[in-house]
Amino acid sequence: MTHPSARARRIAIVGAGFSGAVTAVQLLRHAPPEGLQVVLINESGRCARGLAYGTSSREHVLNVPAGNMSALAQDADDFLRYCRWSDPQVGPGSFVSRRLYGAYLEALLSAAELTAAPTIALERVVGRVIGLDIDAGAGVAIRMAQGGLIAVDHVWRSATSRRWTRCRRSRWPRPARATCAIPGRAMHCAASRPMQTCCSSAPG
Repeated sequence: MTHPSARARRIAIVGAGFSGAVTAVQLLRHAPPEGLQVVLINESGRCARGLAYGTSSREHVLNVPAGNMSALAQDADDFLRYCRWSDPQVGPGSFVSRRLYGAYLEALLSAAELTAAPTIALERVVGRVIGLDIDAGAGVAIRMAQGGLIAVDHVWRSATSRRWTRCRRSRWPRPARATCAIPGRAMHCAASRPMQTCCSSAPG
């Protein structure tokens, strides 16, 4: 993810369920040398606890065994190790609670934030996005329901964050769009232009 300017780019992620949280993790772990500012916008304020993993019931379990639920493609046993810290009896074929998986995603995000380089920052914003003002020369202004604008270079939106008003564009042509269906590959979006809008089809 390169850009002619040496300044740190500013990327907004709208939605902090699975897709948004893991995309933020990957951006924080693999940011470019010049640095990066990640703005994670979530209406509920609960990061990594979207529709799938926001339950508080122990009876709501994953429908995929723990051995196949790592959020890190390069470390297939990451979630399994996390489970075994609290229960050594958990095996690759165990079906654990969705609440535990939500805690795992939240821990991943916190760890990525704490270990990020000094030039990499995560800003958490609680609020609802109602639209975008897109300008090819100035980037993207995110309009918030509570008022005010958040200025960024790029926007990534999770599939469940669809309550938007129509985007308002200037006379500039419609920007190219990229689909980041795999959160771990978010860095491969064609984000080298002055402004890029990315969307994801991955579940949140």
